[in-house]
Amino acid sequence: MSTSAAGSPLFTIEVPAAEDAEALALVHVRTWREAYTGLMPEEFWSPAALKRRIAMWTAILTEWDDTEIRSRLRIARDAATGEPVGFALAGRAREAEGVSAAPRAEELHALNVLASFYGTGVAQALVGELLGERPAFLWVADPNPRAQRFYEKIGFAPDGTVKHDAALDGLREIRMVR
Repeated sequence: MSTSAAGSPLFTIEVPAAEDAEALALVHVRTWREAYTGLMPEEFWSPAALKRRIAMWTAILTEWDDTEIRSRLRIARDAATGEPVGFALAGRAREAEGVSAAPRAEELHALNVLASFYGTGVAQALVGELLGERPAFLWVADPNPRAQRFYEKIGFAPDGTVKHDAALDGLREIRMVR
């Protein structure tokens, strides 16, 4: 974990609670705006999109049992303010329509970190908390060279599989595996 010049941690990693739903939604929408401007239509970070993300995170955090939340989801917080700065979601592999079978049993479903926390180690800490060094795979937007370099740094490599995600306005994604 990275620390400030004074030696205090820059962030904490926690298991989120039901009351974190709105904060997770805000981070989700803001990180998409920061990472995907120019790749996806602005409707993905509109007020309506935020309402959908609040509903999604509320459902996850109230419908999943404690064991599932603890094994699949982490939230990162700014250590100084307690404000959420990122999250990660992992779990069983999902099949992608029109794509070869999942190459690993586990998938990193989402990793979103605010741009102000790039380079602090928060993304690596989130992935480490959920997956450790276990084999897994993920889908990453293409082009998204910063994210692709990060995933390569932690052991993932493109396997040549590409999909166009209909739920994300046809966004081109590549699969990376470790």
